[in-house]
Amino acid sequence: MYKKINTLIAGALLLGLFSSASANAAFNGSDNFRPVIYVPPATPRIPSVTPAPAPAPTQQLAEAPPPVNNEYVLQRAARN
Repeated sequence: MYKKINTLIAGALLLGLFSSASANAAFNGSDNFRPVIYVPPATPRIPSVTPAPAPAPTQQLAEAPPPVNNEYVLQRAARN
């Protein structure tokens, strides 16, 4: 029973599809109906450019200690 109903529904759907196709063909005035498939235009190819390598991070050097001066060291030691 269900198989007959499904067959009838499928047949009705196919009939509707073909009738709409023939109606479109008649409306367009063409003898043979060819469906129009939209193909979007191709996007232009952009050449791949490899980015330049990032520069190495620069290290912030700490302030250099004052040069060792024996007199300075002795004076400081004497103050403390």
